[in-house]
Amino acid sequence: MNWVRVSKQNRCPICKKPDWCTVAEDGAAACCMRVESPKRMRNGGWLHRLGAPESRVEYHAPVKSVAHVDFYRMWRDWNVQTGDVDIVKYAALLGVSEQSLSDLGASWAWPHGARAFPMRNG
Repeated sequence: MNWVRVSKQNRCPICKKPDWCTVAEDGAAACCMRVESPKRMRNGGWLHRLGAPESRVEYHAPVKSVAHVDFYRMWRDWNVQTGDVDIVKYAALLGVSEQSLSDLGASWAWPHGARAFPMRNG
């Protein structure tokens, strides 16, 4: 049985809350984390059967839109802003050559306060 998390749009049919609980994808049962029933589930919630098939509401996981992120542009911008002095200091800290870090494309991702290395296809 596939379970779908409840949400503000698809609330728990038992406690009417928008979080913690899950509902079977076919609407046959709910696992409510707040309202007890005779059947305890392994996740700490309680199983509730949800009536006749014709009265069930189907629950579907929300479809999340994925924003396009131009990772190459981000790395390129960080790489341009990474100074030679920064690469020299980082190389000394790691005990490697400056050329090896440059070859890897090591950069300082200033918005994140972290080092950035582009991913490569193995």
